[in-house]
Amino acid sequence: VGTTQDLADCVLEHKANMVEGITSLYAIHLLVYYEVFHAAGPALLRQADLRKLHSRLKLHLIEQMNPDWHDIYDHIAQGNERPCPLGHFERLAVLI
Repeated sequence: VGTTQDLADCVLEHKANMVEGITSLYAIHLLVYYEVFHAAGPALLRQADLRKLHSRLKLHLIEQMNPDWHDIYDHIAQGNERPCPLGHFERLAVLI
């Protein structure tokens, strides 16, 4: 779970293992869920809440937006953001 103002670049860095941590350690390279906010404050609060969630609830969130667990990175990288559950299209995102 993290926040970024440039979702496509952030995901690309993780896919290329340019960021040390759990994503490179366990080769986690799919973007399957994100939420978008208008400002950093609410995004950071949501990030903190998501980090506290039980994994079962995180799975439920993912499956509401992306039931087939498709990698939605290509769609984002082409500038075709999918509507998130909140219906916003701003750049600040919370990723699981």
